[in-house]
Amino acid sequence: CALPILLDALRKRDGTQVFVIDLGPFADKRTGGLADNVQVTGIHLDQPLALARVPVTVVATLKNRGSATTSAQATLEVDGGEPVRKVVKLEPGAEAEAEFPITFRETGRRKLRVSLQNLQDDGLEADDSYEQTIEVRERIRVLLIDGAADDDPLRAYGALFRAILDPTQGQGTPDVTQFEVTVKDPLALLSGQESPMNFDLTVLADVDRLNERATTELQKALQAGKGLLVTLGEHVDVDSYNLQLHGASDGPMPFRLGVRRGSTQGSALPSTPVFAKAEHPALREFDEDVYREVAQAIPVYQWIGTVPDSFREGAEVVVKLTDRDQSPLLVTAPFGEGRVAFLTSTPAPAE
Repeated sequence: CALPILLDALRKRDGTQVFVIDLGPFADKRTGGLADNVQVTGIHLDQPLALARVPVTVVATLKNRGSATTSAQATLEVDGGEPVRKVVKLEPGAEAEAEFPITFRETGRRKLRVSLQNLQDDGLEADDSYEQTIEVRERIRVLLIDGAADDDPLRAYGALFRAILDPTQGQGTPDVTQFEVTVKDPLALLSGQESPMNFDLTVLADVDRLNERATTELQKALQAGKGLLVTLGEHVDVDSYNLQLHGASDGPMPFRLGVRRGSTQGSALPSTPVFAKAEHPALREFDEDVYREVAQAIPVYQWIGTVPDSFREGAEVVVKLTDRDQSPLLVTAPFGEGRVAFLTSTPAPAE
């Protein structure tokens, strides 16, 4: 075995001390074998962000590495406060989740600790707890880059997205209005005046082009776990998007854009959306049949096509169109720690 030789060589180095710690389940008896062990493997929220005074569920993942069915009592503590307990049954080798509904009353950084209690014959105590911090926000911060900001104000996207995301114009409570929308023109992004890193979600609403600075800032934000929504309309320069956002297939856009498709309103029959993945989180607001029927009856006259063989692994076509080629309408994908969504047509601004 090469390990004893390596250890001996390390011991002979000046100023080097070598310690060997046997972490085997029966190290003191040196009998080998397996030991029963239940561990906490992680903590996450059932929503992307935690907002003050809005209910959220803390989910702890547990794993039974033993050979027998067991019940584990999982305890959640927030900032060292009063614990909340859940009992979870775990089959041998199986994973399970302990869910803790909670409402954070104040904003700021909060410390979560999940631990396992009353475990008998547990082979390793070190993995019986897991700690994580989260930031509780007042609202979700949205940066909207309005690609039609210089056109007729009635056809700009700022009013449309504000009406959708923040109908109370910032006056509603977080349980009614969970978004704080900042509207800027494309120059603010292209010149670096506004950084996507300062927001939870950046929306590119029919922005004509991108430059290297904007692309770099968008990628940094995505790597840090932020979100990006891109709606593609009449102003979009396809070549710029392919160059900046797709690049050599390693950019945040998980496909290449093709030619413009469809026709002007009134010149031909429109296409309509079809939910290809109805259970996708992006469609969770359409959880009732009546909502889905309405959404799938919306006419789509024009869109930008995609190159079929350019789709990157991990990209999901969530909504497609009823045209001959069943063109993608909504595509999502992970990028870094964040997620991107591309709408190949853009919602019509208010008239």
